[in-house]
Amino acid sequence: DHIAGGRLRRLRSRLKPSRGGNPDISLLHPAAGEGAGRAAIILPDGIDASAPPRYLVRLAADHGHDISKHRWALAPPRGYRSQTVLFFLYRAGSNEADLVIKLTQDAAFNERLMNEASSLRRLEEMQVAPAGTAPLVAFSGQVAGLTAVGEAALTGEPFRARSSGKPDCVFANGAIDFLVELGRKTAEPASAVDWSETLSFLVDQYVALYRPAAPAAQQLRSLAAAIGDSERPPPTILQHGDPGNWNLVVTPQGKVGFLDWESAELTGVPLWDLFVFVKTYAAWGARLGGRHYSADVFEQQLLQDSPYRRLLITETE
Repeated sequence: DHIAGGRLRRLRSRLKPSRGGNPDISLLHPAAGEGAGRAAIILPDGIDASAPPRYLVRLAADHGHDISKHRWALAPPRGYRSQTVLFFLYRAGSNEADLVIKLTQDAAFNERLMNEASSLRRLEEMQVAPAGTAPLVAFSGQVAGLTAVGEAALTGEPFRARSSGKPDCVFANGAIDFLVELGRKTAEPASAVDWSETLSFLVDQYVALYRPAAPAAQQLRSLAAAIGDSERPPPTILQHGDPGNWNLVVTPQGKVGFLDWESAELTGVPLWDLFVFVKTYAAWGARLGGRHYSADVFEQQLLQDSPYRRLLITETE
């Protein structure tokens, strides 16, 4: 583990952004799917792109996967310690990654990546996500005290490259359909007491972080209490947790795939994902139209009558 940790640090310190022009490394650019948008990497002299690092080969082998003959590429994180390092594995003769290995930078974020693995495994067990719309976990484990998770690559174009940003976009509606069905198929009964405790915790966290005016904070607490007192409390659902359109791809089959399940909740809040997606999608749509996103734009899009608000109403009626 000590040796692997040292190699990871040295590798990270020697990586350089790709400038193109070398046919041998043109395959290393994660052009689509997980890691799309990150810089391509030229592996420095002395690092063999024809065989993955030995610590990854050992980890995969421990779980029955032989990646020793795969070519590999790496997309480093973009400045946040919470971001994972992404390794892309390519079978011989293929220009498309068939496996992605995610590795934490900091052990403080191990739990987040382990949560992704357990949530994706549960999603697979429940058989609720259409094929090709969520990654499948191949293996997981530890490398030098850091969590690593190997997943079948979910390929496609970045959602923003295919979507119009408008409420009638077929891909936006495909994403909404996925989230609605995810909630419907994973719903489990929950008690009013559980909801009261959960919502009170969320409101307290919101108030501590954002310091809303006292009347707004009180209104939120009153609404949380009302749900907690309900004779028919809502169910819990499997929640993605971060369905912003930057975490979506459009697959070659035209399906919308969801990446980055680190914030998933097995007992999540109904409609949370739906509102997060529509809010972030509407904000992006406003920017595409040349409007600076602000509280006024939010109010116009989601609190007043608008195509985005009607989209939400249609899906929640």
